[in-house]
Formats: sequence, C-alpha cells, structure tokens
Amino acid sequence: MRNSFRLTLATALLLVFSFYQSKAQEDLVEFFPAGAADAEILVDKYVAIMAPIVEAGINSAWYTNAQPHKKFGVEINVAFNTVFIPSEDEFWSLAPNELSNTVLTSPADGMAPTTYGPPGIFPIFQNTGTANNGISYRGTDGNDLKDDFLINAVVVPTLQMGIGIVKDTDLKIRYTPEVTIDGVTFGNYGVGLMHSIKQHIPGLKLLPFGWSLLVGYSQLNGEVDLSGEWDANGTKQFGDFKMTGLTIQTVGSKKFSVLTVYGGLGYSFGDTTFDIKGSYLIDEVTDPVTNLPVTLPDPFTLVDPFSYEYEQNSLRATLGLRLKFGPLTLHGDYTVQKTNILSFGLGFSFRED
Repeated sequence: MRNSFRLTLATALLLVFSFYQSKAQEDLVEFFPAGAADAEILVDKYVAIMAPIVEAGINSAWYTNAQPHKKFGVEINVAFNTVFIPSEDEFWSLAPNELSNTVLTSPADGMAPTTYGPPGIFPIFQNTGTANNGISYRGTDGNDLKDDFLINAVVVPTLQMGIGIVKDTDLKIRYTPEVTIDGVTFGNYGVGLMHSIKQHIPGLKLLPFGWSLLVGYSQLNGEVDLSGEWDANGTKQFGDFKMTGLTIQTVGSKKFSVLTVYGGLGYSFGDTTFDIKGSYLIDEVTDPVTNLPVTLPDPFTLVDPFSYEYEQNSLRATLGLRLKFGPLTLHGDYTVQKTNILSFGLGFSFRED
C-alpha cells in the first residue's frame, strides 16, 4: 500500500531554484498505473517544460556591466531571476494513438496541465488492453505558482563573485555548497570569463563605453530522496538530476554618472537529465469520483522506471540598468528568449575602471 507521496519532481526543482516548496500536493506516481511505456510518456509531458526554465535560470545574471574590473577589483552580487512561464506551456495534449494501453477520458478537450499548469484540473485515465482493463484513475494537476510568487513564474536566486585578473578580464565564480532541504540534496557551481573586446580594436580603447565577450558555464547536481514515500520492497527510491548551462554573449555598456545602461546578445545552451531510481509497487489507484484508493486486480512493480534528458538552446537579448552609489550597486534587466526573464538584485563593487 502506498503512503502519502507528497514530494514531486516539480517540488524538488522549485526547491533547487527558489528554496520554496510548491503548494501542490499531488504526485508523479499518479501516472505510474498506466504502465512503464505509457507512464514514461505521461511523466515526460508533465515535466518537460522544466527544461527551458532550467536553461533560463542558470544562464542568467552573469553581468551588470560590460567593463571588466581593474586587476584585483571585486564584485559580489545577488540576483533574483523571474522566469515567466509561457501560457502555451501550461497544458499538454496527446497525439492519436500515442499511448498503447491508456486512454485520456477527461478533460474533454484533451488538454491536461503540465507541472506549471493550473491546479484543480485532474486528468482522468482508463486502462485498456491489460489485466487492469477498465480501471479508471486520476492523474495529477498543476502547481499554482501564483500562490508563491503572485505571477506564473519561477524566481531563481543567483549568488556570484567576480574578480579582475589580467588583460581586462573578469573571472566570475558561482558556488553553493551541497545542502539538504526537505529530502532534496543539491549543490552547484559555475565559472565565467568576461574579456574586453574593444582593447583589441585600434581606435576604440579610449572611447567611453564597455564592450566585452562573456562565456559562462553552470552545473547543478542533486538527488531527491524518495525512500519511505512509497511502501514497497526493493532498492532505494530516489531521483537523480543534473543540470548544465552554457552561455556565450557579446556585452555592451555605457556609464552616465551613477547610471549604467547595459545589454547583451548571444546564445544559451541547457541540458537537464532526471532519472527515477528504485522499485515502486503499483497496487492501487485514486478513484476519480470518490477520490478514494482502489486496489488494482493485477498489481505490478516498476524498477528504475524512467530516465529523461532535455536539451534547450535559444538566442537571447538583454537590456538593463544599473545604479552605483559608492560600492553599492542596484540593477534590473529584461531578457527576451524562449522563456523571458526579469532580473533584479544588488551587490558591491570595488576597483572599477
């Protein structure tokens, strides 16, 4: 028999990105009664939208100025990247004959919520062609991000330090030591270089603007502990995830007293893998009418059932403003790409050119 399985993949990744838990109380295991092949498709449709959110979040907030620091100059800043969820990514649908042993009977329009879709809309499935033929059960609904963030967006915090090294170059470092929050263990690191371009072009070096090339790489690794959440014999139950991001941009800025206007144009790459490990005994489902558990006539076990990989690449263009009062800096910018981002934050900067 299953216990209350409250930690979802959506919850885990929201914890990683924003240190908030989603208020949604449904779980991915509600898709498992479809069987290994069909459940793999359903879970994929539910979580795939996370790939562009991952790419947008870990590739953002690398710069607030295009002019590298003087040698041994230092900047420390924290940014909050608000990644907006496109409305078209709030729902998923099925192609004809996409599932082999499962039928989506509700909603009538065939549009079910993704992990970032609206709450309260539960897809209803019916098993066909198996020993559990005719059994109907309820899937999971979406997460109401508006309860946490007031808008349908994920807020991704970033802590970063930059230091001026040689030849008009800043070395940028991101690092979070491994921590565990509510059964989710994760840590991340990142490294970037921003190098002045105009110093290599005759006649531009003395002009009063910054122009640099930025390359930044980030990686986040983690594990979701699922042991004890599903009462079944077998191996340890956990989800293992890895997220990487690479961005290459040309960055420009112009300073007007305490105000700096900056922007960037470039390309970002993201890769996310998520593996669900362990054994899961599927012996009951949630009845869509009574919301009570129903025992399956033919229970089955899934072992290391699912492995996913998502790639997300996109052009990006950023425009922002930065205020500097002594060492204190305040900044805000907006990035246009597949998933748009509004970033804002503060920091301290010393020994700027």
